[in-house]
Amino acid sequence: TMSKRLLFLLLSIPLISQGQFNNFGYGLVINSQLTGSSLQLWVNDPALGIITSQMSNVTTYIIEDGCVISTNGSSVAYATYDTEDHQWISGSTSTSSSVTIHNKDGVVGWTTSGGSVYYGTYDPIDKFWSFYGGTTGSNPTLILNQGIAAFSTPGGSIGYGIYDYSQHQWTTYGSSTGSNPTITVAEGIVAYSTPGGSVYYAAYDHVAKQWSVNGGSTGINPTLINQDGIIAYS
Repeated sequence: TMSKRLLFLLLSIPLISQGQFNNFGYGLVINSQLTGSSLQLWVNDPALGIITSQMSNVTTYIIEDGCVISTNGSSVAYATYDTEDHQWISGSTSTSSSVTIHNKDGVVGWTTSGGSVYYGTYDPIDKFWSFYGGTTGSNPTLILNQGIAAFSTPGGSIGYGIYDYSQHQWTTYGSSTGSNPTITVAEGIVAYSTPGGSVYYAAYDHVAKQWSVNGGSTGINPTLINQDGIIAYS
């Protein structure tokens, strides 16, 4: 039953969540100044002093938790400062339609009006930016929280992922639900519900290297709570 599944999830969270949030932000404080469309970046490296970098054609940018992401509406750039190699590590990509950027807890991401989602993080062990994403459906919503990326679309597509540093790759899960799902991410748990009457929740198991997903049908218009490691609905 659903109540048994909820009880199982509560009992399992301490084991599953241990060591889950690998990246709450990496590196030094990043300072910035936007002049026209040129974004000047710098950090104060304890070993080398002030080290600068620059992004061009920038209209909007977000700096948080040691990462930078910027856009001019049709392309995206991202960067972080590697404190071990004492250098900026950056990249960029073009997009096919207008972009909304996100940045939190060491993960950057973006959605496009044409219906795609991408998210990524810097792997300080293997020294590269790792991204995951693709076409989702129109008007996707992206949430980044505590190292987890999750998205939903009005058409009923959902997906989520976490970067597993032991595997050096994103481990993801995706599915179709009812239309207009509501998705939340808190304390390592992804939970989502649909007005048509379903509730699902998932946590990443670092031992099994996969997402553990539970849930099912409820009544119509369920109210979902995802807080402090507890999943409840009515």
